[in-house]
Formats: sequence, C-alpha cells, structure tokens
Amino acid sequence: MSGKLVFFDIDGTLWDRQQRIPASAAEGIRRLRENGHQAFINTGRVPSYLHYDSLDALGFDGVVAACGWYIWIGGQLMREKWITSEELKRSMAVLEEAGAMIIAEGPDYQWYDEERLWDDTVKESFRRGLGGRGRPLESLTPADRVTKYLASFDQAEKAEAASRALADIFDTIYHIPTVLELVPRGNTKATGLRFVADYFGAPREDLYAFGDGMNDMEMIQAVGHGIAMGNGMEALKREAEYVTASLENDGILKALEHYQLI
Repeated sequence: MSGKLVFFDIDGTLWDRQQRIPASAAEGIRRLRENGHQAFINTGRVPSYLHYDSLDALGFDGVVAACGWYIWIGGQLMREKWITSEELKRSMAVLEEAGAMIIAEGPDYQWYDEERLWDDTVKESFRRGLGGRGRPLESLTPADRVTKYLASFDQAEKAEAASRALADIFDTIYHIPTVLELVPRGNTKATGLRFVADYFGAPREDLYAFGDGMNDMEMIQAVGHGIAMGNGMEALKREAEYVTASLENDGILKALEHYQLI
C-alpha cells in the first residue's frame, strides 16, 4: 500500500460545538484522498450518533466508532460490541446510586434525561444529531443494546468510586475529574486504528491521527505522526508529534500541508 492512513476525531477536531466543519478541513480531506491517501473517522461517538450529511459529504474511507468497538471499512461492518444485560443492570445501578447524569450510548439509540444535560447547546446538539434515536433514560431496559456511557458527577470522589466499582467491565476515560466515559474493557481508539492498519498492512510510520481531547491520547501515541489541534487539551499537545492551529484557524489543512500529504 503506497498511500497513508489518516484518522480524524470529530468533536473539537473536524467540527466545533455547533457542528460547523471549516471549509478548509473539507478541502484538505478532499485533496488528501485525491493524492491517494485514505481518511478515516476515529471517534468516541457510537453509531447512533453518527448520522450527519455533513460528515458523509467529506467522503471518508471508513469509520472507527465507540472508541474502537465499531469499525467500518469501505462500508462493510467489521466489528461491533455491546454489554450484556447483567452488565447493563449492574452499571446502571452503580451510576444511579452515585446520582450521575447518565448518557447510555448504543448502536441504535441513546438514552438520557434531557433536562440534566449540561446546557442548551448540548441539548440542541443531541436533538439534531439523534433525531428519532434519542430515548428517555427511564425507558432503558436490560434487553436494550448499550455499548458505553458518558457520566457526569457532582463530585470527583463519586466519579472515582463509580470507576472503581465498574473496573472489571469498563475502562475509564476522564474528560475532567467529574465527567468520565466508560468504555468496555479491551479496546480504544488506538486498537481500532491498529485494526484498520493491520487490514491494509500499513506500518506505523504511515499512520497519522488528529485529535483534541483525552480520549484521543492512545490514538495519538499509537501512530507514527500524532497531531494535536491548537484548541486541544494541553496534556494531549505534550504527547503529540506536531501541534497544528486550532480547528477554526484551518488546523487540519495546515497540518496536512506540513506533512506534505496534500
């Protein structure tokens, strides 16, 4: 394989909080593919939260979703995962006991209490992004398919206790000390990326990844060329090979030019 594989996070990397994709990012991805390279989404979002015409229009060659648990290559589903009914009952009990704001994320639906979401921007984002795939948290049953959680707590100590109590089921990604992502043990954005790389026989030096947040850390570390957005978290920037401009300041285009991929 002569072309490179380039992986892009979505939130804070491809688009902003209003889900606006800079024209320069679209141009960069178009030119990248025209040059014989392949572009992949690599996101913490589950499949139910990936139905956007604006993303489809960018023409990606595949998708790694739910931190590595769902993988499509060329439109073919290669991997999928959700937790068992017993794991669902136990994890919900732990999170509810801690008083967490819970978003249960699955391949078909997401379950949450809209009134407890952080702000009106987030509420509108969920309405627009999920459409009919949003469900009230109270309607969740053990028979439903849930892959992972996003949970927000009023105290960091409660978040840590919940993480410990569920450590045999989930790996924890801390966004901030009171907000965590609980992902089934064994896969990350990095393992999903390596699955794609192995499929194509691509060596590490031919892998590039763009990210901005803490759930991008392993992905940035796993590739030959890890790129942090200028608007990204400082800890991620310290691990990246290259820190580009912010999303709004043509960060994707500038980094692709820096690496002479376009």
